[in-house]
Amino acid sequence: MRKTKTTNYVRGRNFEYRVKELLEKEGYIVFRTAGSHGLFDLIAMKRIENHIWVKFWQLKRNITHKQALKTFNEIIDKFDLYVDKENESPFLQLTKGIFKIEVYISSNRIVLFFGVIYTPTKRKTKNGKS
Repeated sequence: MRKTKTTNYVRGRNFEYRVKELLEKEGYIVFRTAGSHGLFDLIAMKRIENHIWVKFWQLKRNITHKQALKTFNEIIDKFDLYVDKENESPFLQLTKGIFKIEVYISSNRIVLFFGVIYTPTKRKTKNGKS
């Protein structure tokens, strides 16, 4: 019996569903923008006290921290956002093996987050195994 290969699309989709589930457990209403090929893969919303939090996420699998930061910087440049790099720890662990980089802006009752959620690449040892 032939074993079917999992495509990059399927792995990416599975990662999106995994992160979507994590955010839903935190009480967010999450929309997956599948097939849009837009800037964001997930949009999450939640009411916290008198504020509405809206999070826009780009998801990436198997990239380095440096690549994640580059993607993050491209997002904040598109929206002309300011990030205080001195007071920020850019890499925050969402859950085991999944990290995020985010920035937020707020106005009155709306808080907008922009960021990248990613899994870091696994380093290979000298014998080729991770």
